[in-house]
Amino acid sequence: MSVVSKSSATVRKKAHDRRTVFKHALEKPYATSWPEVDGDMQSAIVSDICATLSAHEETFQRAKHAIKKEQDCARSAAKRASQLDKKWSKDQRAQLVKDGKLQKDIEQQIRSALEERRKARDKSIRSRRDELEAKNEHVRQMREILEQVVVGINKNTRVLERMAAEGEGCTCKLGLVVVCRGDVDIQLVSHLQGLAHAAFVAVEGEPAADTDIAGLRMVGVGKGSEKQLALAIHQPRASVLGIKAGSELFKDLLAKVPKTLPPPVLAWVGGGERGLVKMAVREIRTTAPILNRGTKNKREETSDEGKQETKDAKKRRLTKKKKQLQKKKKQLQKKKRKPARLKAEKTTSAPKPKEGEGK
Repeated sequence: MSVVSKSSATVRKKAHDRRTVFKHALEKPYATSWPEVDGDMQSAIVSDICATLSAHEETFQRAKHAIKKEQDCARSAAKRASQLDKKWSKDQRAQLVKDGKLQKDIEQQIRSALEERRKARDKSIRSRRDELEAKNEHVRQMREILEQVVVGINKNTRVLERMAAEGEGCTCKLGLVVVCRGDVDIQLVSHLQGLAHAAFVAVEGEPAADTDIAGLRMVGVGKGSEKQLALAIHQPRASVLGIKAGSELFKDLLAKVPKTLPPPVLAWVGGGERGLVKMAVREIRTTAPILNRGTKNKREETSDEGKQETKDAKKRRLTKKKKQLQKKKKQLQKKKRKPARLKAEKTTSAPKPKEGEGK
């Protein structure tokens, strides 16, 4: 009795199995290079930020508890308000139908009334939030801390774009941008270097060589830094953390950074030293289908067999053609000999005499 083994692997699933491969290509000459900072300096910057934020751990915890409590209350109030809106719209629609209003006018009137009620409710929620921030000291302190930093790729991108567009007149300027290059895909943060250079030039002017000019600095840190920063700032993610210029909380760090980090420079825009760009090979991570070694060998054997079969078929075809030619030749020779044989038979065989002729 044969036993059928159950397996989750199917032909369809197996066709989608892929493996990670690396392909190499020459880097483009306009690629931006990040400032070279040793691992100790990267760790020191991340540790300094985490230590500064950890001093306010209790503030974050109590503020988050108060905000969560307020959010739960607001959610319950919104649910009750939604139920009241449904009941009110039902009663109002019945009253308008009773008054003989048209269906189109009824729907428009109810929709505008519900919009007014929603705006009033949102205004009440905002006022309660402002009241909570005014009453709760921990919430107010947490807001003040978060106002000194910019968290996220999109938010930092928008701030750098504003700095590049407005220049010295920009009200929100960044002093340091920490990019967790080891924890995110490089394609997501590769544009920040060019934006940082444009923002620096718009605010401070072209950076001079070998000078510790103040202004924006950008540093890329290694793997594991995002988790540390996210825990310190009490956010789900912190792949890019920008510290605003003039921040009182990070005053010591902002004073130390210009002496240790170079300003953001793009050689092909006009900054940096002139010279030839060194050849760089880029490693691209991609995927390829998985081929079993047995399948690969079988394919090679099949292709070899196919080549051999092609040769054998050609040989057989030529042999068959040769035999056909020989057969035709024999038939032609036979046709040529046949009339002579018939003539010889006619001459050798005499006709039989009729009865009575020989007597």
